[in-house]
Amino acid sequence: MNRVLLTGKIIIAALIIVSMLFVVTAYAVESTWVYIDGKESKMCSVDSDSIACKGYICRALIKLSPKEKEEYVTNLYEYDCMGMQHRILQTTKYDSRGNVMSKFTPPRPEWMNTIPESIDGGLRSFVCKKANLQQEQQNTNKEDKRAKVNKKRILKEGATESGMITIQVGAFRNFPYAEALAKRLYEKGYKAYIAYPGAEDKTMFYRVCVGQLTTRKEAKILSERIRKAENLETFLAVR
Repeated sequence: MNRVLLTGKIIIAALIIVSMLFVVTAYAVESTWVYIDGKESKMCSVDSDSIACKGYICRALIKLSPKEKEEYVTNLYEYDCMGMQHRILQTTKYDSRGNVMSKFTPPRPEWMNTIPESIDGGLRSFVCKKANLQQEQQNTNKEDKRAKVNKKRILKEGATESGMITIQVGAFRNFPYAEALAKRLYEKGYKAYIAYPGAEDKTMFYRVCVGQLTTRKEAKILSERIRKAENLETFLAVR
């Protein structure tokens, strides 16, 4: 009788351990989804592991989950992190068990304007922050290669040895202010973008910059044009 009871306790303990492992595994899978915002009847999340960037163009998987249903939709978004645009490359609908119900890939995805205060604006901000970190890492990896560039040619053209020259036109602690200025300049034809604060940046400023130039001569000409046309204080920075 005691053996039966002991065996039963062992089985129950084993089942509890297995169930705990299942819960931990399930949580680990779900933890890659980061909740961003919710619409009237939907919750919006980003798969942080899906974010991939090439330059300032980034793609990410976005999930829309209806609050009253277990079915959900994922969209593969593409963001222009230097501009204020995005487009949807693919839409997939899943049932409550995660099985694919339908999939749609537009033949020619169209770019749409991104409104900073909207949910799309919040998604873009999250994805592009990741893009900036990836870009900084890529820049770090390229430093050794840049050191081998012909110094004579660089100095003759008046460029710097450390990187590209950009024109900084503003720095804000409040991200929406930086985004609004970058959008205004971008719509006027300037190649404006936001330089996000890095991990070692104690000031935590969002810097609005224009252009990526190779010589100081070009940078000074563009800087003067922006100062006069847009009435902004400008200075050259190396990134």
